[in-house]
Amino acid sequence: MSISVLIPDLLLVTIFYINGWEEPNDYYSKSVHKISTILRKLHPTSLAAYCKENQLEFTVNEEADIEDIATEFLKYHNGLGKEKESIALQIDVDFSDIANLDTNKGTETLLEKARLQHITMPEALNELHTTDKAMWFYLNHRSLFRDVATVEAIDSSKGWVGFWTKQNATVEQFKEKQSALEDRIRKYFTAQERGHHCYVDFVRRDDSICLVANIEDYTQSTEAFGKDGKPSDVKKFKPVFRVYYRYCPTEGEIKVKIRSRLKGKTDLAAIFAEVMFAETITEFDVSKLRLDRLLDPEFTFPQTDDLESAVVKSITLDFPSDELFSVTLVSGSGKHGLSALRPRIEQMRQRADGTIIPLHALKVRSAKIGLTFKKQEQRVKYEKRSVVFDLTAPCTCTLAARPIDGRAWDMLRTWKIAGKQ
Repeated sequence: MSISVLIPDLLLVTIFYINGWEEPNDYYSKSVHKISTILRKLHPTSLAAYCKENQLEFTVNEEADIEDIATEFLKYHNGLGKEKESIALQIDVDFSDIANLDTNKGTETLLEKARLQHITMPEALNELHTTDKAMWFYLNHRSLFRDVATVEAIDSSKGWVGFWTKQNATVEQFKEKQSALEDRIRKYFTAQERGHHCYVDFVRRDDSICLVANIEDYTQSTEAFGKDGKPSDVKKFKPVFRVYYRYCPTEGEIKVKIRSRLKGKTDLAAIFAEVMFAETITEFDVSKLRLDRLLDPEFTFPQTDDLESAVVKSITLDFPSDELFSVTLVSGSGKHGLSALRPRIEQMRQRADGTIIPLHALKVRSAKIGLTFKKQEQRVKYEKRSVVFDLTAPCTCTLAARPIDGRAWDMLRTWKIAGKQ
């Protein structure tokens, strides 16, 4: 049975439950987009040199249009398949590093480092586009290229996922636990048939402590020329991939960057927190959600020194079984708290025969809540002040593990909507 109800200032939303939905591979789509962008800026000669250097089974037609070359290379990359997945991943790593250095600042850093190391560079290098400059260093001075790419990856704001911790530590304390962190990361990746070697470097950036875990990847093979001048020798090697950690003591935040889905980043953040702080990253106990408190006429969102505003953006109510319907009410007025929704809930309780559905007979199936926090006294760069999340009975919460999610969870505990961690 379905019911359509028209209520002023509110929108009645139909809820669809879709089975068999698969999470999109967001990392894959971003990786392909990055490769595509670089290909369209890279000179065909540079791409041909890259393919030759890495023994890729792809021939660059240097006379063809740039767009056609890019399209063909993407087809090659996407068609490598599982048996050559390590090659595709290495291309992702290389092009990601090139993309990070494909700026005036990135290439100037490469040139400055090269001068300091007294590296001889061709005069024509200065005339190249930044993309081709970055590729030249990749092809000719790989170690310098990787060092600069590591710093650029740390400084870049892209790709990081943040998690919340209340602990504080110094770089000296981290170094004391370096070996333990390497062991835990090694154990995590050996379960994936890689990661038998791991070494952690420390990099100090501004007010953050950064760690770069250099990890052994899957075995790769390339065919090389033998002494008889024929391509017969097969060379096997295990390339390095990296996990970046960035810890900011003033914000109490752990950030992780790796080419992985969120699950992998969460696992690696948990390893870091356990080794360095002997704690788990913020995990929210949703076994004691009390969403029915939102129906209590006496309930309000108590204001705190930290909170600027709180609003219930929508609420889904299950009516008694004899009523046979549920509705989702969406606030259209922008008022804070529950003031926009309560009058409408009262209207919904009115039966056609004049009787009233008891308040305790209603059940809150879910609620969407938005919180905005006040600016912190100590200015925080890129401070995030607003968060919107869903709570669904009996025990589902969409809060993640960022610092702002931890602040939101503190509010839920204060209001006794959620239990203790």
